Amino acid sequence: MIVVVAYAIGAALRFNIVHLEPVLASPHAPWALSNLERISRVALGIAYMISVAFYLRLLASFALDAIGGDSDFNGRVVATVILVTIGVIGLVRGLHGIEAIEVPAVDLKLAIIGGLLAGMIVFDLINGSATIASYQHQPVELHGFALIRRIAGMLLVVQGFETSRYLGRYYSQEVRVRTMRRAQLISGAIYVSFAALVVPFFGDLGSGPRETAILDAARVVSPILAPLLVLAAIASQLSAAMADTAGGGEMLTNKPRHQRGNLGYPAVALGAALIAWFANIFAIISFASRAFALYYLCQVLSTAATAWRLRTPHHVLVTIASLLLAAGLMFIVIAAIPGG
Repeated sequence: MIVVVAYAIGAALRFNIVHLEPVLASPHAPWALSNLERISRVALGIAYMISVAFYLRLLASFALDAIGGDSDFNGRVVATVILVTIGVIGLVRGLHGIEAIEVPAVDLKLAIIGGLLAGMIVFDLINGSATIASYQHQPVELHGFALIRRIAGMLLVVQGFETSRYLGRYYSQEVRVRTMRRAQLISGAIYVSFAALVVPFFGDLGSGPRETAILDAARVVSPILAPLLVLAAIASQLSAAMADTAGGGEMLTNKPRHQRGNLGYPAVALGAALIAWFANIFAIISFASRAFALYYLCQVLSTAATAWRLRTPHHVLVTIASLLLAAGLMFIVIAAIPGG
């Protein structure tokens, strides 16, 4: 369900790239659309701030788990040290070269995820009867409305595609639309595949929720996958944290992400550090999901308004669909709860 909602939001953002951006670039842009865009940028900046706290708490958990030193206090200390470093580098030099870090990190992450999925497929096939039994009997603690609220609190998991909306100075509309759609399809396939394949491993994940529980499943599949997964997690979370720090700084100050002296970087780092110290990782996921939902809500409302201005039968349908999606995002903003 989360993947489907995310793809629908992505469709709205792709619509905005093609139809809304030219309207906003006009000197006579409608007041309502201009203000919605300003609100959405601030909301996205705050969302990035919260997501940075999540990424670095997760990074710290994986790194500390590998050396047997994982604890809430140690995780917060490690996250704070990294945040101070990123904030200072961003202020003094700008975060130029993030792409150079992200590309190899993404390649490494995808390779290891591919290995993990392949290993899980083999494991599930070898243990065919046990795999079937695991799907037939799984305890569910939440039902109905409570389960929907819990799922709503996990929107952060599928975040990231919105970056294309703000790369207009670097890439064309066509490139941004195509790459966003492709990224959503690939990531959606990975999410759904992993969710289906991990069910037989639930008994190996411990009695309570842990941010590093995936390592337990990896150790069952193959001993070599666990250290590789730690490496992939550290690389991907660091690159994601740096990218969201850059994005948050740009959203809050409206200055290019590579510009030196951008106070948005230390502001995002400080806010993320405070969040990391005063909220557990599952609460951070819920807070970030609400913040991203608020941003997506503003964008989807802009989609509805822009489509309505075009007035063709197709765009009337886009308006109706956008308003329905906006209602769902409002529910997430109001009712999402932590997943832990």
